[in-house]
Amino acid sequence: MKVAISVFLSLIILSLFAFGQGFQADKKSERSAIEAAETWLKLIDKGKYSASWDKATNYFKTNGSKEAWRKLVTTRNEALGRVLSRNLKSTKYANLPEGQEWIIVIYTTSFKNIESVTEVVPTMLDIDGKWKGAGYTFEFE
Repeated sequence: MKVAISVFLSLIILSLFAFGQGFQADKKSERSAIEAAETWLKLIDKGKYSASWDKATNYFKTNGSKEAWRKLVTTRNEALGRVLSRNLKSTKYANLPEGQEWIIVIYTTSFKNIESVTEVVPTMLDIDGKWKGAGYTFEFE
């Protein structure tokens, strides 16, 4: 189940990069997306999995289970350890053909157990008009 969710989220992220070429978000949307990503990551960092689930987009919730999310984030926190620093690296805007707006927020993060990790948080303009976390992945640098 963890692998399926991770693969699913990776496919979303790859498609967002492909569709995102040539678009730019306005500054207000970009700031809102970054704020949503940072708020979401802080919940995850603190082990508040239910709260992070609740703050995710409806799209995210319909494509996975709360229990699978809890297991994935628990595994992430145990493996990487606590966050020592997190710095915004870049953002990328994507407007998918269905009209969904996404901003991918990318961080360079240092954890207790791994010195340098790239974290990728796709955010999406949800049906309530707010930017929210819509996925999570990381890779070692």
